[in-house]
Amino acid sequence: MRFALVLVALRLAHGRTVVTFPPEYAGESFLTPALGFARGSLTPPPDRPVLPFDLSWCDACGGGADGLDLNGAVLFHSLSYEPCFRCGYAAIAIMARRANASAALWRASMDAGHEVYVIHSGADWDDARGFPFFEIGAADNDALASIARAGAVRVTVEESANPWVAFYGSWWIGVQAVCGGSSVAVLVYGVRRLAHFVRRKGQFQVAIAVLSIEAVNNSIRILYAIDPLWTREIFSYGVGRMLLTVSIPIGLMSAVLLFLAWSDMLGATKGSGGAGLFKSRRSQVVFAVVGLVFIGGDLALGVMAAVNGWVDLSLLAALIDSVFSLLVGIGIGVVGTRLLRTLSAGSSRATDKVSRLTRKIRRMGVFLVLAALVIALAGQEPIMFRLVPRAAVFTMYYITQSARSFYTITFFERGSAKRTSPYSTAVSTAAAL
Repeated sequence: MRFALVLVALRLAHGRTVVTFPPEYAGESFLTPALGFARGSLTPPPDRPVLPFDLSWCDACGGGADGLDLNGAVLFHSLSYEPCFRCGYAAIAIMARRANASAALWRASMDAGHEVYVIHSGADWDDARGFPFFEIGAADNDALASIARAGAVRVTVEESANPWVAFYGSWWIGVQAVCGGSSVAVLVYGVRRLAHFVRRKGQFQVAIAVLSIEAVNNSIRILYAIDPLWTREIFSYGVGRMLLTVSIPIGLMSAVLLFLAWSDMLGATKGSGGAGLFKSRRSQVVFAVVGLVFIGGDLALGVMAAVNGWVDLSLLAALIDSVFSLLVGIGIGVVGTRLLRTLSAGSSRATDKVSRLTRKIRRMGVFLVLAALVIALAGQEPIMFRLVPRAAVFTMYYITQSARSFYTITFFERGSAKRTSPYSTAVSTAAAL
């Protein structure tokens, strides 16, 4: 028994799909790691014909092709993965098994193996277990497709070792620890600040609103760090996509709220103020437009992409996140720098406090710009589908988001709750300028 297990391990370590016909291409081989539901499945019969996948066989996500008999052929999908991504690979595997295919080879975007744990339906994932369903890298896919165009092709399919699975079991644990740990630290810090303001009497609506948003934001990122980028076979594609993207517009809402409120504070005069988050009509209108048009629209796009599995739509949502983060970050940086130049002309206790708080907001803007660049990088195929770049960019994404959240939280100094509200402090400071 032990010897048999060693043989299986060696087969998986060196397994490759090999062309057996036509003779001029015999011996050409390709790496074909299995998807999660197919890992360790039975080896398909050797020397089987390759049959290109026909999209007309699909009906309601893999439920069609009634009466289709592939007679033990290897189903080969040589097109982009996009047309069938919405259905989910498990649904296609169920259809292939029902149609009497011996195995399936599916084209990866770049390197094979990164889709190993992308679950669209938990029920389909369980039903498809055991069917030999393998990814083939884009370059290998094109090579096999060119052979198939020349005539009949036969292959012997074997499961290859998946470098992504090995990476997820070693280095990726460190990535999760860094990303999740940074969010936990910021969450604890923010909740303590929030509790401080909640216990005090005074007009602390802005502090409570912003800190509450940041608490929700960091909680979402902590939850997502349990199964980031579909690496632990826990979240479905829809749930994972939503958790990944929803925290970005929520964080932007927090940043815009704080910036507009701070602008109101600095523009206030003695006797102004009152209840509410904003003290000017302009800020109310700007926040409503930003919230409804940009943030609300972005959230809607992210939710639709997650629910329907529309990859192009999710990339559009990420582009909007990146552009809007960049614009907000640059806007905060420009206004903050101008204010600091004005304040540098004089020095007093009041101006020093305004300068300190403005620097914190400007740092928040800097990390918004960095986050925008990271989000833009994350959407590039050479990064999305490569091991080390994917891990590096994902870590940078979490670090920039946590840093932005941290500087947002530090703006609300605990000492300001002892005697006076942030608004009255800003009013008196502005009057002293």
